[in-house]
Amino acid sequence: MIPISTRIPPVLRNLADIRDANRLSQFESDHFFARLLELHENPIRASFDSDHLRHIHRYLFQDVFAWAGEFRTVPIAKGNSFFARPEHIGPELQKLYRRA
Repeated sequence: MIPISTRIPPVLRNLADIRDANRLSQFESDHFFARLLELHENPIRASFDSDHLRHIHRYLFQDVFAWAGEFRTVPIAKGNSFFARPEHIGPELQKLYRRA
């Protein structure tokens, strides 16, 4: 489960216990891009499937969220962007893999 802080504005619970949306956004960006550069130098080798995608997500967000690499169990949004509902993640990924 991805717990959400009740503080306004709500932010995703994170490893740094940041409760300000702007500070979390900066923290997330800094750590994400550092890990992305590492992946560019040393890619995660595997077949492109759900496990591989989760492994990449875990690597990219490991410094920010304890639940990195797990499929969500609750709906979330970031700003005006809404992400796929938890029950749609698996089926939508399967559609994507069939098209690839």
